[in-house]
Amino acid sequence: MTTQALTKIWYDDETTFEGNWKDAPAYGVLFIEDWLSETKLIHMGADYYLMRDGSIMNFRLKDLHQHLVLGIEPGALKFGRWTSNEIWQKVHKRVFPGETVGRGQFGSYEGN
Repeated sequence: MTTQALTKIWYDDETTFEGNWKDAPAYGVLFIEDWLSETKLIHMGADYYLMRDGSIMNFRLKDLHQHLVLGIEPGALKFGRWTSNEIWQKVHKRVFPGETVGRGQFGSYEGN
């Protein structure tokens, strides 16, 4: 398992973290920017985000036990959080400048 990947994370207190995944604050995650080859992937709307083998996975509470059984390296797990629509929209505009703000969704968004 590795948690050394560089990433950018936006939080519900409207702060942003850029750096090593393992050093990022664990709680209050709204959006995560991930680069797979030359494609930017934005993770959002999940309960949990996990860095395993160099990839970021997002999943719900019902799947947490599967990851616990496999073992979770310190700093590898981040916790998503729901927030007010006002804060979500403000942060969304920073993540996706120039795009219309829609409703939150579970999953990931691919863009350039």
